[in-house]
Amino acid sequence: MPGDRYTPETRAACLDLYTREGADAASAAFGVPARTIRTWAANAGVTTEVETKAVEAREAKRLSIEQRKLDLADMFLDAAVDELTRRTASFTESKIVTIAGTATSPGSWDVATAEREPYAVERKAMVTTAAIAADKALLLTGGATSRIDVRQADREVQEKAADIMRVIQGGKADVA
Repeated sequence: MPGDRYTPETRAACLDLYTREGADAASAAFGVPARTIRTWAANAGVTTEVETKAVEAREAKRLSIEQRKLDLADMFLDAAVDELTRRTASFTESKIVTIAGTATSPGSWDVATAEREPYAVERKAMVTTAAIAADKALLLTGGATSRIDVRQADREVQEKAADIMRVIQGGKADVA
């Protein structure tokens, strides 16, 4: 029989070497095609140490990327909150005020400070910045960034749609 070409001892030895060094090493040592050894291993549920480590490394990298996405999303949300807080609170603004001089007297300058609320344009920039940051956080975490509202069509629209489907499928539309 074709399946009895290799002894159970050869199969066991190949799989043992396969788990430690891979299919190519087992193939070279026992003269069994690497593809055959991989088939035996798959049927037996056997993996190589190298394969296991590669799977673990890929999973660790995937988790690392996911964690970095979550960290970045947190940073975006923190930035949005900071921007909202900073722009809505009153603050002290300092400006340099210059006083023009004359031909005989040089000009002078002074620093003036004043407490003020943010201007409308600053508030608009704050809201836009916060909205963008929140949207980016949603993108990074797989959240919805848009909503589509689907409503039940009224009875007449449903009937017309059904008529159209019947015509498309080769039937006749109901005549009212």
